[in-house]
Amino acid sequence: MIGSCVWRCDQGGRKVRTAHEENSVTAILLSYLRPENVQKIFGQLAKSKYIGKIIVSNNNPDIDLCLYIEQHPKLSLIQQVVHYPPWIRFEFAAHDSANYFLSIDDDIFLSLEQIDLLLERLFNGPAVPHGVWGQRIVNTPKGLKLVDGVQRENRSVDVLNRVYACTKEHVLNSFRLLKILGLNHARKIGPFEDVLLSFGSMEKPLCHDLGVLDECDSSSSMEKALHMKPGFIGLRQQLVLDIFERSKDIPWLGADRCKVVEFLDGYERFLLET
Repeated sequence: MIGSCVWRCDQGGRKVRTAHEENSVTAILLSYLRPENVQKIFGQLAKSKYIGKIIVSNNNPDIDLCLYIEQHPKLSLIQQVVHYPPWIRFEFAAHDSANYFLSIDDDIFLSLEQIDLLLERLFNGPAVPHGVWGQRIVNTPKGLKLVDGVQRENRSVDVLNRVYACTKEHVLNSFRLLKILGLNHARKIGPFEDVLLSFGSMEKPLCHDLGVLDECDSSSSMEKALHMKPGFIGLRQQLVLDIFERSKDIPWLGADRCKVVEFLDGYERFLLET
């Protein structure tokens, strides 16, 4: 059973079972260089029975997002006047009244079924964030390394990417983590807010196999994809290692949260093959 439920009457006087308002989700969608994708992602989010509000933030003031998205009762469109990095998604969540949140990057398209299944995973296991894509830290002959592209698997990961289903507590812990790391503002994190969120719970976040994932053709574009920028992987890996080093100062982390048990021999060969 997913949380508690209430009954309402439809226009014919019949009782209809609906999700309890405590399980109402606020979805957060960011737009920057792919405004043409926003309506497709928004359309599926808007169909979800669990999502009560969808915040769409146009982080690129050079584009008028009103030209790309249709009006909808669930839509809360914010046209930023300055360029914003992705970290702002969790600032919206920190100030929103909802307890559950779903944020999807603008280069991946989840179906309605995948959205609802993922949210049900969150409702049934709210202790940790949930997603469909992630990274894991492994031991290699050259030290700890961050392995990308964990998908179509049901397993724990160290860092979630691209899709984030989480609670208010996870979000607030990500901002608390900023202070522990000595960073007085989220702007200093740049595009690595997913790392902070992923360490916002006692245990590791969970990645789920929800079927084939529909990706935008530009998801690995040198011009549009943040993860293709020089130094991106190295910087996020260093942030993870910094958190590992400070793990004893992070009160909500479990004893095994930063314990690395996987060993990957031939790491360089693995990179060439993936």
